[in-house]
Amino acid sequence: MQQLSVVAAQASGSALIRRPSEERLNDAEFSILTKLTTQMVTAYPHQELGDSLEMFLRGFEILTVRHGLPRVKEALQELLVTPGRKFFPHPSELAEVLTDMQTKERQQFLRDHPFTPCGQCEDGMVFVDAEGKPWDWRKGGYRAAKECDCKVAWRNQTKAFTGNDGKAKAAGE
Repeated sequence: MQQLSVVAAQASGSALIRRPSEERLNDAEFSILTKLTTQMVTAYPHQELGDSLEMFLRGFEILTVRHGLPRVKEALQELLVTPGRKFFPHPSELAEVLTDMQTKERQQFLRDHPFTPCGQCEDGMVFVDAEGKPWDWRKGGYRAAKECDCKVAWRNQTKAFTGNDGKAKAAGE
């Protein structure tokens, strides 16, 4: 079986490895990812990956940059114990697990932080006049609905939670 570190060292000059800096891990993180991938390779001794290993490692690195090392480690562990899994996971399979994790975390976040109207609005909406001031039904005239500040603040809070902030998760572990 080829050692991953040898493959990575041999592949360092390939076009696949040369990528923009924003899609690269630092040396320490890359070393950890290489060790994790090596451990995964040993779990599938019957499968010879050959040159594919370089591409898999590059895919794993891109996903690690996007999702963070702790999440990728968690996803690889989940793939390792998936019943019926007989082949080394492709980066697209890892991406699916990471996306599922992100979706579940976001759904849990929304359950834990539901929208609650402030009392000045109706389900987060307020009526305003042409100047953007609160609409007075006694005056009549033009009116439009706009989101209340409480709804905007809640929406910004939910946008801030992407569910894939691996760096923040690493700090919180």
